[in-house]
Amino acid sequence: MLPVRAYYVGSTIDVRALAKQMPAYPKEFNREGVIIRMSPKKVAELPSIDGDAPIPPEMLSRYLVVFKFGSVVFYNMGHKEREECLKLARSFTSTPLAVPMTDDYRVVVRPTLTDWASLESDHIVLKRMDINNISVISSVLAQTVALEHYEQKVDGMVEIFSKLNKSTELTGDLNISKKRLFSLVAENNNTLTELITKLGLLGRSDTAWQYAQYNIVWEGLRQDFELEDRFQDLDYKLNLIQTQVKFYLEILQNRKSDALEWIIIVLISLEICVSLYDMADKIPPIPW
Repeated sequence: MLPVRAYYVGSTIDVRALAKQMPAYPKEFNREGVIIRMSPKKVAELPSIDGDAPIPPEMLSRYLVVFKFGSVVFYNMGHKEREECLKLARSFTSTPLAVPMTDDYRVVVRPTLTDWASLESDHIVLKRMDINNISVISSVLAQTVALEHYEQKVDGMVEIFSKLNKSTELTGDLNISKKRLFSLVAENNNTLTELITKLGLLGRSDTAWQYAQYNIVWEGLRQDFELEDRFQDLDYKLNLIQTQVKFYLEILQNRKSDALEWIIIVLISLEICVSLYDMADKIPPIPW
């Protein structure tokens, strides 16, 4: 059973620059990032194996998978090695998180498995562990930890409007600036754009698209981690935020219109007063 751990460290990772810092390790680049084959484990580091049974190569293999949108996935790597690689990844992240999002998973390799893959409650069983399986599994795990970050971000925006609605209900007054509302509009739109374009939640893995057996793994994991349902939930919340922002912007706009109307009324009144004064000054005095 191989341990897999995924992290979301920041919004963007410069994959090419990071790869240059690890010239000694074989790499395979793809559209989403890079798969780096780390040095294999030593036999002494493995748990005891019964008898003289041969050691499966998967137990020695270790991989680091880095994604452009900010996720890092480790296969069969220890805590110390993960921390060193995370430190390197964070140095090439434009906006690193103070506390990375993380998730654990397990992969079991069973060559005698009848099917290509079998999904269990907390792990996946594979007939063979190869670079394509690593690519597909990493893609889903990378998306799920990144999605967790966006879920917290959107929940934070929902909480802002929840407090604003409560305050408005109690006081009858709108206690937020137009600048802050514009900031929330931009954050809302940017979040939806990143979910679709950067994370590619609505797209399909290139490997899963080309090979039917890997598509089984990809589809199964997406259902297991409920990626589509979680995206639909986020999309609903983002639309809800957009509706509320539009409502409050209309209120602020109406306030501005009312203020302008009063300014116009005052100016017209002043102009009338000035005109009456001029007229009174020009009228000749009445002889008695």
